[in-house]
Amino acid sequence: MERDFDFVGLEIHSSRMWQLAQVDRAISFMAENGFNALIFHQSDMMNRLVLPEKYVTVKTMWEKFSALRYFDIENNQNYINLVARRAKRRGIGFYLNFKEIFYPDEIPELYPFLMNPENAVVCPSHPFWPEYIEACVEELCQRVPELSGVILSAGTHESRTSMTRQNPCGCERCRSMDAEQWYCNLFSAVYRPLKKHGIPLIVRDFTFTKGAQSTLLRAAEKAAPDVIVALKNTPHDYYPPFPNNPKIGTTKHREYVEFDTWGQFFGAGFFPVSIAEDLQQRMRFCRTKGVRGVWFRTDWEGMYENSTFNSCNMLNLYAAGRLAQNADADLDSVYQMWGMRGWIDSLQSGSYLPEPSAPKNPAAWKHMRTFMQASWQVMRKTVYVRDHWFCEDNMFPDSLDKAFKMMVKVHGRDDWEPGASQRLDPAKEENLLEIRREKQQALEQVEELRGLLAPEECEFSETTICQIDKLLALYRQYVEIGKHSCDVVFLTLLAERDRTETNRFAAKQAIKALLDVCTRTERMLAEGDDDYPQIVYWLLNVQRMKLLAADAERILQEPQEEITL
Repeated sequence: MERDFDFVGLEIHSSRMWQLAQVDRAISFMAENGFNALIFHQSDMMNRLVLPEKYVTVKTMWEKFSALRYFDIENNQNYINLVARRAKRRGIGFYLNFKEIFYPDEIPELYPFLMNPENAVVCPSHPFWPEYIEACVEELCQRVPELSGVILSAGTHESRTSMTRQNPCGCERCRSMDAEQWYCNLFSAVYRPLKKHGIPLIVRDFTFTKGAQSTLLRAAEKAAPDVIVALKNTPHDYYPPFPNNPKIGTTKHREYVEFDTWGQFFGAGFFPVSIAEDLQQRMRFCRTKGVRGVWFRTDWEGMYENSTFNSCNMLNLYAAGRLAQNADADLDSVYQMWGMRGWIDSLQSGSYLPEPSAPKNPAAWKHMRTFMQASWQVMRKTVYVRDHWFCEDNMFPDSLDKAFKMMVKVHGRDDWEPGASQRLDPAKEENLLEIRREKQQALEQVEELRGLLAPEECEFSETTICQIDKLLALYRQYVEIGKHSCDVVFLTLLAERDRTETNRFAAKQAIKALLDVCTRTERMLAEGDDDYPQIVYWLLNVQRMKLLAADAERILQEPQEEITL
């Protein structure tokens, strides 16, 4: 039977990839739901699997550094090969997703010429690097013979050295080197050994601006016409309110598109949110653009005890598998399949491998569907401000400067939608009214979620109902923190710009309200008696509320400071 996408991947991005029970669970799910590519995504994965011995010998590790790192590499190779074989037995390919330029600490010590003596920064343009990377990839192909493909992010701010680093080397060679050629050199270094071993290279776009994205894609074309290009479903990152990535269908390469089912930008996988409808719309778009592959992230590197698999967001992964076969699939059939399996308690850390609790009422999935759809509307109005990302990894901002950096600079949409950030200017009365109305609606709508779910009518067990109530209490608190944090940010900014007594009073009232929420949150967490997983303390971040309140107070006292959009 022909399906809409040939390549259907499931990505593990956190340390869960090194827990075989978690991986076996993912492989079983994949085999049962139409996925055919298991992806391990770790920035320094190359360093975990090779020395490489061309540059750092085992003898050198024993005599100069630590033999333990070599033992780790041998152990990791055995583990990775085991995973690749287990996946292959189920008809699933195995892919590694990593970043370059990455290197272990031994390299600049053994080769000190890589470092600019004027500022002690490792030089990204040194001709050593393409040779080094090629040697790494060659050794990887030899050590992991079942490798199905390599996914490469080059030149990201998460690499150890890069032409895009915030603290560049600054040498004459770096100043004169064309960024497109630099990318091309890296891609070619990875491509050559992979081509020799018959392994495809997937160049992954992880750029922050429209211009950088175009440069990277031109470099991929220059490196080799048969590289596969991977793009995120929206520009820059996985933001459900953002428009489709405009580069999809334009690269003249075989294309894959990445999605997130976990919640990196919609609740960190802890709060249950359906993006099934969004997935369907975007996958239909991908199909019309000739995209041949899709893959779906199930966690994030910053969270090692939290994933789609210990969350009701498993719904999104079921939807992904079904829609990858047919983007026009009936979503109600997905909701029903997921709902019949039951509720997953995200209050239980992922390493415990929580199992779903099935409701007794066969029609319960309808309540669960309505709940998940409504929860997305609550989350959207909580973590976004007029569809601009308001948080830092789902934590609310700890300063006004950080808030606007997140919304406008780091995760801004002006590059793809010119003038979008003007919707955030509180000096325009209609903007401020809409921003505050949005947050008030979120607070009102989160109160309606339990009634929509109707857990008693679903006939969940008493234990599951207790879990649901505990989660919803945390959810309400999270939404309230978001509302008052937003009030502090925008009312303080307005008072900073126009220091009337009315605006100053409104800002001070907002600060007081946030500190009141902070006190209640501290009490709530204390009463939890450490029963909550660590992600709760991350999301309901007491310290950040205090820091934001203090920052706002300081700004109200220092009229000379100006915060710009």
